[in-house]
Amino acid sequence: MKINFLLVALVAFSTTLSAQDWSADVYKFGEQYPGYIITDTGVKIEGFIK
Repeated sequence: MKINFLLVALVAFSTTLSAQDWSADVYKFGEQYPGYIITDTGVKIEGFIK
């Protein structure tokens, strides 16, 4: 039973490791990029993230 749980957990975590591309060509430290946040009331506030 423990081995089955560990196998399922390993597969679940290994698939999430490659969910995003964090290569150096995508984002540069200190640069501004367009983005937005959504408040708890559902209002979308557009701006820039750094």
